[in-house]
Amino acid sequence: AELEAAGVGERVFDVRLEGALVSDDLDVFAKVGAFSALQVTRFVAVTDGALDLQLDGEVGKAFLGAIEVHAKGLVTAQPAAVDLG
Repeated sequence: AELEAAGVGERVFDVRLEGALVSDDLDVFAKVGAFSALQVTRFVAVTDGALDLQLDGEVGKAFLGAIEVHAKGLVTAQPAAVDLG
């Protein structure tokens, strides 16, 4: 939800996942107004076990209020070792 910008164009940023631009010039206020959540779904292949997320402010500072990640398909990451001894 946009909690600081008071109008369209006051906060604009790009979103990259795994190095790929997935949202160009995102303006949350322009999409949903103030105090309303913007839900966006993106699909990306993660091959190294870590999701790389980059926010680049074009106007004002970029922000992220929350993120939810779901695995789809084959997950090949090895679980961490646990020492119970």
